[in-house]
Amino acid sequence: MKTLFLTAFLSLVFVGCIQTGARHSNSISVAGGGVASLDGLVLINLRGEEHPAEEVLRDAKAVFFTCGCEPCKKEASRVSHLSDQIACISYLSIEELGEFVRIVGWKGEVWRDPGMVVENKLGIFDCPKFMVNEQGKMRMCNVNELRAFL
Repeated sequence: MKTLFLTAFLSLVFVGCIQTGARHSNSISVAGGGVASLDGLVLINLRGEEHPAEEVLRDAKAVFFTCGCEPCKKEASRVSHLSDQIACISYLSIEELGEFVRIVGWKGEVWRDPGMVVENKLGIFDCPKFMVNEQGKMRMCNVNELRAFL
């Protein structure tokens, strides 16, 4: 019984240390108390330039995760007038992303996430998905919440 309590206590202390350190490390706070470590991960813009994923997400007001499928195109078209305020992230090739941007009229930043590493770290396993940055914490939202937020 003591072992169970000790394990639970140490787990809480460990999680608290991670959350406290999130402001100073390459991590992104996720609404609900989670922390996603993005240490060493990069996103690539359409010019082929690499940028630290953590910086891209911290600087973004909102993020749209897409695979370029028809539902993604529909959602992107619904918010294309706001896209200058939204970072778009996808695992698609630079050529495919360029085509997606052209089709939906996207005007905002577009980033490639090779291998979906950043998306998986944030718990994004399907699409389309939106996240908003509320005072440094990323939160999932639907398209209506996104519109209200922006």
